[in-house]
Order: sequence, then structure tokens, then C-alpha cells
Amino acid sequence: MTTSPNAGTLNEGVLQLDIDSVEAVAIGPGVTRRLLWDSPTHRVTVIDMEPGATFPFVDTHDTLEEAYVVSGQWSEGDRSYGPGAFLHYEPGTSHQPHTPTGGRLFGYRLKS
Repeated sequence: MTTSPNAGTLNEGVLQLDIDSVEAVAIGPGVTRRLLWDSPTHRVTVIDMEPGATFPFVDTHDTLEEAYVVSGQWSEGDRSYGPGAFLHYEPGTSHQPHTPTGGRLFGYRLKS
């Protein structure tokens, strides 16, 4: 069974959520995560980071992960990504993003 962990409107097989009404859970200093969808096959989240924040751990991918930068500047090592950037992470990759400006990222992750 596939469910949304948050209240939303399901109409004719389409779930509509107001993203900012979904509970933001702190996962590190200046970093919050909103869980939009969770099923046996995949998870969809929104990550918000305040200016100067660093993701609290190295995110290692045992499955595919994809992300879309909505706002701000996201940096990984010597690479920076701005609004509109799409990121695709193959299984076996890892990263620990940080941001000088703060910002929002949508993430999609397959489950094993």
C-alpha cells in the first residue's frame, strides 16, 4: 500500500499537499526535512537549509537518488548548483551538501 505520511487532498488518484504546511523536522543545525511521500518503493522529501548550513552527515546512496534545486545555492565539494539544477546520483555515490545562501531542494529516492 502506498500512503502519504501527511494530510493532503487525494482526488482521483492525485495527492495535493501544501508543502509549507508539512511538518519540518530538524535533522541538523539549520537543516530541516519535510517528508512528502513515503512508499515501499520510493520517498520524496523537501530539504531546507539556512545560510551557511551543512548537511549533518555524508549521504551515501545504496539506490538511485535525484534532486532538484528550487532556490538558493547548493554546493558539494568545489561544485555549486543554483535554482533549476537537476542532480542524479547513481547507487554507490555519496555527498554532503552545504550552502552559503540557504535554499530548498526536492529529493526523490528509490528504496531497495
